[in-house]
Amino acid sequence: MSPQNFLLKSASHIWTNQHMQQRRVRQEIDLVLQKKLLNLLNVGESYYYIFNLQDLKFDFVSDEIIHVLGYAPDEFTMELGLSIIHLDDQPKFINFENTVMNFFKELPPEKYFKYKVRYDYRMRRKDGNYIRILQQVITINYSLDGGVIHTFGVHTDISHLKTSNHMSLSLIGLDGEPSFIDYPVEAYKENNQKKTASFTKRERDILSHIWEGKDNKQIGSDLNISPETVKTIRKNMMAKTGAKSTIALIRLALEHGAI
Repeated sequence: MSPQNFLLKSASHIWTNQHMQQRRVRQEIDLVLQKKLLNLLNVGESYYYIFNLQDLKFDFVSDEIIHVLGYAPDEFTMELGLSIIHLDDQPKFINFENTVMNFFKELPPEKYFKYKVRYDYRMRRKDGNYIRILQQVITINYSLDGGVIHTFGVHTDISHLKTSNHMSLSLIGLDGEPSFIDYPVEAYKENNQKKTASFTKRERDILSHIWEGKDNKQIGSDLNISPETVKTIRKNMMAKTGAKSTIALIRLALEHGAI
């Protein structure tokens, strides 16, 4: 597996592992809130974005990205963002994200909004030059079962402020919560889930419909089977693959070409 494929696979796994068949949630952030969040994160020469951890995509990227990285907002995808992280910084990026997710798992959901995540790494501009990016992120939306859905982030060019490549993770407490500077980082190791490429035709059909965002009732109607049958088949697929969520099941299906 190439280093880039491993990075994409590892980041996707970390960001989706926490979700348990969540409802699709869409939340628009108005301009006033965006300005308040920008003031909170104390940005300089930077751009901001809203990242959807459930769909693994940017719901919004500000126009300022073109001044920082050289890309237009509609060019900047999760895959592109990961691919332009400096090769030497990619392992630390994955370890940082893994540590952050584990930290949030130990928090009650009402405290998600009370922490800002901060660390830096190098990214390659569209012109091929590398700059050092300070990444600052806060949670703005989470599901009823406690999974983070949307984050608001700011990428600031700090190349003129920092020349060393010492990378550290800080969790900044807000509203009286304690801060953790240079927080101990946990190495990421992918869970040893049971995986199988053996899906029946009916299972592949259902997986394709799930990938399209359809619920059991819609899938049953399309395939002329009952919603209960769809539910049973989905449950059986989860059991035989070891997937702990629908998102994890879809990820495994994509890896094995079942969709």
